Amino acid sequence: MTLLPASASAFVIVPPNAEMVVRPSLLSEPSPAALNCSDSEPTLRASASTVDSVLSTANPSAAGFNNTVLQTATNNGAGVGAQWNIGTLSQPVSVAVGWAFTRTSALNLAAAGASVPTGQTATVTVAARTNDGAPDAGRSVPYTITGANPSSGAVTTGADGTAAITWLGSKVGADTLTAFADRDGNGIWDVNTEPRQVTTVTWTQGAPAPPAPPVPGKSVVVKVVSGKVFIKRPGSGRARQAGAPAKGFVPFTGAANIPVGSQLDTRKGRVAVTSAADTAGAKTQRSDFYDGIFAVKQTVPKKKPAKPKALVTDLVMKGQISRSQCAPLKGARAAAESAKKKKGPKAVLGKLWGNGKGRFRTNGKYSSATVRGTIWLVEDRCEGTLTKVSRGTVQVRDFKRKKTVTVKAGHTYLARAQRASSAASPGRTPSVRSAAAEAAGSGRSTANLRTATAPSRSSPAG
Repeated sequence: MTLLPASASAFVIVPPNAEMVVRPSLLSEPSPAALNCSDSEPTLRASASTVDSVLSTANPSAAGFNNTVLQTATNNGAGVGAQWNIGTLSQPVSVAVGWAFTRTSALNLAAAGASVPTGQTATVTVAARTNDGAPDAGRSVPYTITGANPSSGAVTTGADGTAAITWLGSKVGADTLTAFADRDGNGIWDVNTEPRQVTTVTWTQGAPAPPAPPVPGKSVVVKVVSGKVFIKRPGSGRARQAGAPAKGFVPFTGAANIPVGSQLDTRKGRVAVTSAADTAGAKTQRSDFYDGIFAVKQTVPKKKPAKPKALVTDLVMKGQISRSQCAPLKGARAAAESAKKKKGPKAVLGKLWGNGKGRFRTNGKYSSATVRGTIWLVEDRCEGTLTKVSRGTVQVRDFKRKKTVTVKAGHTYLARAQRASSAASPGRTPSVRSAAAEAAGSGRSTANLRTATAPSRSSPAG
C-alpha cells in the first residue's frame, strides 16, 4: 500500500473478520516496527511527522496513535471496516500490509476451587461463545462427572452465555467433569463441530454433619471428649463382665444421635451426653461421664402433658464384676471365704464418674444419685453402693432404707448391701461421712482420696 502526499488522499478499507497489521517500510527503516490496529476504530488522520514517528518508535507506543493502537482487538461484524486519511504527506510513503486473526474459545470451564471439602457443593462455570466470539445464549451444555462422586445432566446458558454446573461431594477423591456445547441439539457430542472441555475437582475430607438433636425418651446425642470409647446399641448382644471391649461393643468416635438403651464403655475415655431436658424437646441438658460402663435411659409420660415436664436421664451402671466374687460380710462363712481370696467389702465392682449440669441420675446396685449440676462418683462395692460428691449437691436414694439423703461436696454416702445388726438400732443416722473419714475407713490418706476424686486421665472441668 502507498500513502500519498497532501494533494491526494488514500483510504484503506479493512475486510471483516480480520485485524489489520500495518508494517511501515522506508529506506531509512530497514527493520520497521509493526502497528496493530483494530478494524473497529474510528477515522484517523495523520501527518507526515506522525508517520515518521511511527516508523522510529516501537509498537504499540506510537506518537499520535496512542488511543488507536490495540494489540488484541477483533471485529467480525460483516461490512465493518476502518479508514485512515493521510492528508499531509509531502512525498509518497510505501508500507506493507498483513492480516492477523484471533482464535475464539467456544467453550470454557472454570472451577470455583481446585479442592472442595466433602459435604459441600462444587461449582464449575460454563462459558459458551459463538464462532464470532459473541455469548452463545440459550445453548444446552450436557455434562458427565466420573470419579468419586459420579453424576450427569445438562445446563442451559443465559443471556451472557454462561451457566453453572453444581454437585454435592460425599466421598473423598477426584471428579472429572466433561462438558460440550450441543449445537445441533441431539445430546451427542459431535467431535468435528461441537467444542468440548474437561476439568477436575478434588474432594478433601470435610467436617462431619452435626447429629440430629435428642428426642425425648427415644434418643440422646453422645460425643467423644477424649480417649477410647466403645458402644453397644440395643439388640447387639450381651456384654461380658470383664474384658476390653466387652462383647457386642464396637469403637465409637466423633458424635452421633444414639437410641436410649445403648451402652457406652468409657473405662478408657470420656463422653458428653446431651439429652432432652423436658417433654417438649426444645431444651437440652449435658453432662460428661467417664471411667465406667453404663446404659443410657430416659422415661417419658405415656400421655404428653399439656405443659412441658422436666425429664431425668438415667445412667444405669453395667459390666460390673459379679457379686459372687465378694466374700460374705460377717460370720464364720466370711472368714472361710476370705481364706479363698474372695474380694473384701471395699472391693470395687464397678464405677462411673459424672460432671455436668441438668437432671441426670446414676443408678448403682443399692442406690441412685440424682444431680442438678455437680461432679460426683457412684461406685458399686462388695459392701454396697458408695456415692462421693466433689462439687455441688447430690440426692441419693437408698433402695434398702427407702430414704433419700442429701450429700454435699466433700462427703460420701454408703448404701449398704446388708445392714449390720447395729444399723437397725432406733435413731441411727444415715451413713453420710466426710471425705476424710471415708479415706480413713478405707485405709487411704485424704490426699489419695482427692486424687481419686479427679483422675488425671479424665479430669472433670471445674
